[in-house]
Amino acid sequence: MFRDRLNALDPSLLDHVETQTSYPDRRSLLALHAAVADRLGEFTYLEIGSHKGGSLQALVADERCRRIVSVDPRPERQPDDSLGPGGFATYPNNSTQEMLDLLAAVPGADMTKLETIELGTDEITPTDLERPDVCFIDGEHTHAAVLRDARFCREVLGGRGVVAFHDFSTVAGAIREFMHESRRARGYLLRDQVWVVEFGVPTLLTDSRVANQLKRPGWMWRPLNAVGAVPLLLRVNRLRKRLRRA
Repeated sequence: MFRDRLNALDPSLLDHVETQTSYPDRRSLLALHAAVADRLGEFTYLEIGSHKGGSLQALVADERCRRIVSVDPRPERQPDDSLGPGGFATYPNNSTQEMLDLLAAVPGADMTKLETIELGTDEITPTDLERPDVCFIDGEHTHAAVLRDARFCREVLGGRGVVAFHDFSTVAGAIREFMHESRRARGYLLRDQVWVVEFGVPTLLTDSRVANQLKRPGWMWRPLNAVGAVPLLLRVNRLRKRLRRA
């Protein structure tokens, strides 16, 4: 039943805990989850910025996700570029225990695989963590913090895996800088605000569930040679047809 709903990208799988993701975002995150689980059989997941745990709901319920690490220093107030210069977002009663209590009520949740770290990525040594297969970045929404979190994920992945970012329109500048310095990375935008970066793995776009979430128009960033990468604007419909014929 759970896998049927996941394969159908049923956004109600993420209805048990409050989340700030749109329904298109939820479908995109579920598509990445389903594609990685099918490809690897078992996988590990690292999230930066969990708040109440909304984006972890399907992961705690899927036995194929064998380990989850949530990195969140739990600030009650932090800078946020989406609120304009000098803007701050507030998170009253932002506690790890509240997240754990909420996730424990998700049907089928296995809380034993969830580890929480109340630190920022600037306070963690990447090699101290088990290498994840997928990272999701949704922490402090400032250029410096997003770039720092992205570099941390790239290092902890060891050159192989997937990094997804939320709120693309807010953090696009940091993502662009990260892509420029990640010369062999492949990137693309999913609906609504999810940017995906792939390092050293076959693209998940061969999975129709992921390809069907491509944003219109679909910004793609692909390595063209050993020197670097260039951004390409591709027509999504043409890409989808090519993937379906493959």
